Amino acid sequence: MPVCVTRGSNTYGPYQYPEKLVPRFVSRILEGETIPLYGDGSNRRDWLDVDDHCRGIALVAEHGRSGEVYHIGGGTELSNRNLTVLLLARLGADWSSVEHVPDRPGQDFRYALGIGKAVAELGYRPRVPF
Repeated sequence: MPVCVTRGSNTYGPYQYPEKLVPRFVSRILEGETIPLYGDGSNRRDWLDVDDHCRGIALVAEHGRSGEVYHIGGGTELSNRNLTVLLLARLGADWSSVEHVPDRPGQDFRYALGIGKAVAELGYRPRVPF
């Protein structure tokens, strides 16, 4: 049976589970509540729009080589602090909405994927900017 594996970076978009970072921050800001920024906010993540993620999976299903692993990323790596600044600005809130909380034990400092193989072999490119 031909099989390909995909690995995606931090995917966000409509209908996402509400406890994930982006929907949680957005809903809390809109409701006038504080948002938790873990540690000093320097942890980094690559953000991938759900439509780009689905398109990447479709490219792998159609053109991927059996037995290969393809990374699907968004090309937008941000620190949690920078992400917070962007969301606050977009939603018209300020830094007073941020509550600093201790970082979670065992939290990855960085989570990002190199998409070079998917770009070279499949023509994948993220289209939706964060």
